[in-house]
Amino acid sequence: MKSIIKSILDLDRYKLTMSQFIYFFYPDLEVEYEFTCRTKDEKTRMTLLFLIPYINSQFAYLSKLRPTFSELMHLKNAGIFREEYLNFLNSIEIGEIHASEQEDENGLKHLGIVYRGKWASKTLIETYALSIVNELYSRLWALTSFFKEQTIESNSEHYKTLLDFDEDSSYMQGILKPHYDNALKILENKIDIYKHHPQIKFFEFGTRRRFSADLQEKIVLKLQGSFHKPQFMGTSQFLGTSNEYLAFKHGMKAGGTSAHEMDMAIVALHDGVTKGDKETMLNSIWFWRRKWTEFYGYDLSVCLTDTFGSEWFFKNCPEDISHMYSFREDSAVNLFQYTDMVLDLYKKQKIHSNDKVLVHSNGLTPFKITNIANYKPNEINKVYGQGTDLSCDVGSDYKHISIVIKLTKVLVNGEWINTVKLSDNLAKAIGPKEQIERYKKIFGYTNELSETQTY
Repeated sequence: MKSIIKSILDLDRYKLTMSQFIYFFYPDLEVEYEFTCRTKDEKTRMTLLFLIPYINSQFAYLSKLRPTFSELMHLKNAGIFREEYLNFLNSIEIGEIHASEQEDENGLKHLGIVYRGKWASKTLIETYALSIVNELYSRLWALTSFFKEQTIESNSEHYKTLLDFDEDSSYMQGILKPHYDNALKILENKIDIYKHHPQIKFFEFGTRRRFSADLQEKIVLKLQGSFHKPQFMGTSQFLGTSNEYLAFKHGMKAGGTSAHEMDMAIVALHDGVTKGDKETMLNSIWFWRRKWTEFYGYDLSVCLTDTFGSEWFFKNCPEDISHMYSFREDSAVNLFQYTDMVLDLYKKQKIHSNDKVLVHSNGLTPFKITNIANYKPNEINKVYGQGTDLSCDVGSDYKHISIVIKLTKVLVNGEWINTVKLSDNLAKAIGPKEQIERYKKIFGYTNELSETQTY
């Protein structure tokens, strides 16, 4: 089977902007990442276990990834990547990564992926690994659907043979084409909805849980060709993609800034260094954001607020951070309430909200987007990052899985310190139970909302 990841740029822009920031400010920090499947059913568990050999064969390709000259020039021309970092990327050693069987607290085996190393290089692996797992899962789903079998156990040797076929082989193309055709037909309906709501401007954010790299490219090109591009003023409704390789290949804007792992790692680092000093931990959240804006400037000053709960963030956000940043929602259960929290902060700090952007990106669908787009539309600019619902919508028969890779530990003075993410939705919380409870007390977290994630 050929490599699913065909370019070192086949990842989301935010992985590169974070990697560069880490390279300059935290070059020696060692971290650990771990895979989690939030979809808790027997069929998904067994399917992912079955795929382990194929996942590892794909992981073997990752260590060989190197940027081409043209790709390096693309990054240089983006105007945000410095020569020292590009030299680092040109000689990067991503290192080996392995999938294996692991046991949970109930003795059930499940797919495990854990890797450690220097933060600046290891942060890049996340989107590669998730894209690989989801594409192999999707390929196996397409095969079982074609043969109308509910389980792989009944004919496992047959599927082992078929999974070795390359996606571009005539055999696999015949099996995948109906799903691709269906996805593009569904996409046409979504495009029609957005065209009837011209105030909606959005990015494609689907790399991590795409059906396949090939389908993601088809979808992005369809979006690019479907929306009017103003000749003189304004912007197209379709703003671009988070995928750096597709942006490079097709001349699109790449979108992305930073992720939860920045908060998670830096707070855990200060937790370890100070032996749990609360004030130092809390202040570190604002410290790195100030450094980020100094480094990248205003254009990349969009940040997530929910790592330790958006309620705490907006209640304690310093005035300078409010002026520097626009905010991105990634786990709010009530999008209207979240919008009000953002507007209330700007009002309290006497900041013109019309100069700011509110970014929504949590499991978005056309229904969710059109709903929130019509809420207080004249008070703040809104942008949407639509992911899995664009890149992996091949019809209602497809069973989505919610998979993530999170930074789970940092190495401080020879001791591995656990990280925590609380989120605005406890179903997305990450970390050991006792650490989650400790962080709740530190951040005054009282939210009890827990909504099962489809993606």
